Amino acid sequence: LLQHRQTWLNRRGGEWLNELKLGTNNSISSEFYQPIDERGTWFVAPSASIGQTVRSVFVDGDKVARYDVNEGRVGLDGGSALGTWGEARVGYVWRRVRADVDTGSPLLPKLDEDTAGIRARLMVDQFDHPWFPRRGYQAELNAYTAEKSLGSDVDYERYWGFASAATGWRSHTFQVTAEGGTDRDTGMPVYETFTLGGPLRLSGYHIDEFSGRRMAFGRLLYYNHAVKLPTILGTGLYVGGSVEVGRVTGSFTSTFGTGTVWSGSVFIAADSFLGPGYVGLGFGEGGRFSLYLLLGIP
Repeated sequence: LLQHRQTWLNRRGGEWLNELKLGTNNSISSEFYQPIDERGTWFVAPSASIGQTVRSVFVDGDKVARYDVNEGRVGLDGGSALGTWGEARVGYVWRRVRADVDTGSPLLPKLDEDTAGIRARLMVDQFDHPWFPRRGYQAELNAYTAEKSLGSDVDYERYWGFASAATGWRSHTFQVTAEGGTDRDTGMPVYETFTLGGPLRLSGYHIDEFSGRRMAFGRLLYYNHAVKLPTILGTGLYVGGSVEVGRVTGSFTSTFGTGTVWSGSVFIAADSFLGPGYVGLGFGEGGRFSLYLLLGIP
């Protein structure tokens, strides 16, 4: 699983932002960031992307099918750079979504539809390091309303957000994260569902094993900067562990429909010039466990 996250601060006028994601989400995206005033406070940002997401269907912990979700999108946002600590934007996005069964019963439904509407996002980042912060905080709020009047085949809403804070003492760091999402009972389609499961997101379970229209998640992360590396190679090696708790409701299957699930892990991590990486052992309820390799941000 390889992921890559770009920062949004210190952007320049007329800048192209290109991004490649590999793993369960294979996509290529591009955005042109153009300030419209002398101070660079206000901007417009047209964007486009194309890619494929792998979504598995689980029933009582067993994978019964896998969907390949192909998506293309175009959008236009306008917003404001909030000094050196964040960004706010709002805009229009149109998406073409097609989901086909890759493995599983041929009787499972396929999907081919458009979704379009208004999206808004508020981002704040005051971490002192993008991957293994020692102090600071980070938060993001997202809202999306799909409307038939704007070109969507279905009407629904989707809201998601997270907040994280870190504090350190000597070589020790604790980081706490809270995340949640809901569709406010508007009938959000299956390809928009929130997911949990996998490395540091209920580590003892399959990747995206739990999915539904409402989600809550919390994590306490500890890591120790055990070995320093030369600056050209990265900051060093870390050893640590996590305690994780999650709940998903509004599922399209019987999986994880009620109750709260606890999980945890121990890991060795590296901050290298290629990005962050983790090798770990995850634990879940009822004797569930997993070995994982994560390249990227959990």
